[in-house]
Amino acid sequence: MSRFSRKSSSSTPTKQVKLKLVQIEFWSAVRMGFWINLGLGIAVIIGFAALWFVLSSSAVNSLLSQVGVGEGGSLISLPQMITYGFIIAMINIFAGTILSGVFALIYNAIARITGGLAVGFTNN
Repeated sequence: MSRFSRKSSSSTPTKQVKLKLVQIEFWSAVRMGFWINLGLGIAVIIGFAALWFVLSSSAVNSLLSQVGVGEGGSLISLPQMITYGFIIAMINIFAGTILSGVFALIYNAIARITGGLAVGFTNN
């Protein structure tokens, strides 16, 4: 037998289990959707701050101030950028949490008609 072979000397038979997902609990889906969207909201705020740092350190601000778009050599201040990111994050958290609950209700309605989603598992 080769040194890189995956077979062991005592091979156990694999057993396959088939399960059906027939219902998603509504409040669990809403909670999970909230936490996922909260993490995405934090990432949006951090992304907006990083975007401001990149734009403020590059030549974009000086170019725009020469054209007359920026005021005082700066296109937008960091607190304004964080505020915009916070507003977008709040909208994302609110809409994403509601959509996760709506998607759970839609799945439950479809699963009642079709019988659910069949999933197969093996023990290897």
